[in-house]
Order: sequence, then structure tokens, then C-alpha cells
Amino acid sequence: MRLIELPPLTDPDTTTSVDDIGIAVYSLVKAETQFIYWEIFQSRCYTHDNWIEIGKDAVVFDVGANIGLFSLWTCFEPNTVKQVHAFEPLPDQFETLLANVELHGLNRQITPHRLAVGSTREEVFFTYYPNMPGNSTRWPDEKEELQKGKMSQSKFDGAVKVKVCVDTLSDIFAEENIERVDLLKVDVEGEELNVLLGINADDWGKIHQIILEVHDVDSRVATVTEMLKTNGFDVRIADDPKMAKLKCYTIAAKRLTSEW
Repeated sequence: MRLIELPPLTDPDTTTSVDDIGIAVYSLVKAETQFIYWEIFQSRCYTHDNWIEIGKDAVVFDVGANIGLFSLWTCFEPNTVKQVHAFEPLPDQFETLLANVELHGLNRQITPHRLAVGSTREEVFFTYYPNMPGNSTRWPDEKEELQKGKMSQSKFDGAVKVKVCVDTLSDIFAEENIERVDLLKVDVEGEELNVLLGINADDWGKIHQIILEVHDVDSRVATVTEMLKTNGFDVRIADDPKMAKLKCYTIAAKRLTSEW
């Protein structure tokens, strides 16, 4: 883990500044951190062209927090959030997440949990990739198959198994007394359907918006889309040809009712 400076973002068409000074963050792999920073802060990949909104005093669940860039972004937005629950099970990323929360003085807003989220409470092994920690996963065979021929094999070198604790969203809602979630973000490298399967019927109504990255293995995109529609959401799927080549899709969902 080391401290790096991420420069001010610029619009590639106008070269004008998107933010004023950039930010400093603790990082595990600089190139990966720079790419994720661009995705979240400049491309705004988790807003689905601003259809997903984060209002003032929002409660956000960041499932698959990695080193915390999405959690930081929600706190830097003009309508700063009330509370972020950030879930990251792997020790190196979790320690970096803690350091970034401390670095930016966000201890009151961001609550880190060293925990994976899934369909049942259990202990499982994740595969940690030190050369690309953001791609670490519970499902390494799926990851390697999706990346075959698209990513250098050296990125997978040094992989280690790490035992982690898994809990369900419904159990977490109960333990944390969560009555509403304005945005549930899920980026968990193949575990996304299991995250949704861990939501009890009575808890779906607590969630207003969802943004998640889905690996389309075994028709998972269709399954997730149908699950979201069945539970009262309008669903949109991002059209990104580059990600589609990796069988990876961003799905955004917003509750149809206007009670929020």
C-alpha cells in the first residue's frame, strides 16, 4: 500500500478541468487505481448516464468496495451522502479502504465492513490476485475464462487463497437497523446474483436504486434482469461494446414507485 496522487480530471474533448485538484489515495497497484478512478470519477460509470441519482442524506451500500474509490466519490458529490456501508472481505484491500477513509476524514460517513456479501452466511475461499487486486474473486475459473486472450497471464501470477466471511444483505439490514437504501452498488466479480439472492422478500422494498456489474455466464444477465423487474424495478442495461466482449454488463435499476 502506498500513497499516490491522482491528477485533476479533464474532459478529453475540451481539456477543461472536471475537478479542481484531484485527490490523493492509498493504492495497491497504481495503474489499476488510476483506471478505476477514471471509471468512477470521470466516466461516472455507476450513474448510468445520470439516471441513477444520489440525493442529499442518502444511505448507500457499496458491496465490493475494493480500496474505497466509489465510497469516496459518493461523499465528494455535491449532494453528500448521509452514510455509506462499504463491504470488502480481502485484507489488503480492506486495510487500504480503512486508510483512505481515514486520509479523507470520512470516518463518520463511511462504515467499512471486512465482509463478503452473498446468498447465505458462511465462510468461503476467495482468490486474491496481488497484480490486479480489483479482479480478486470467489470464482477464479470464471474470471480466467472470461479474461482468456484479453489479459496477460502474468496478471494472474502470485494468486493466493484467502478465507473470508460471507453474510447476506438481509442479515446486515437487520443487524445495522437499515430501513432504507437509496443506492445499492454491487461489483463483486461473479458473485452478483448471489448478493441479490441474499435479499429476503420483505427487504426488497427498502431498496430504491441498484447499480451492478454482471458477468453474463449461464444467462446471468437475463436472470438478474428478471429478478429486478419482479421486485418492482425499472431496469436498464448499459450498451458498452468493450465490456460486452468480456461478457460484462452494467445493469441499473430504479424502483417504479415514487414514494422516495
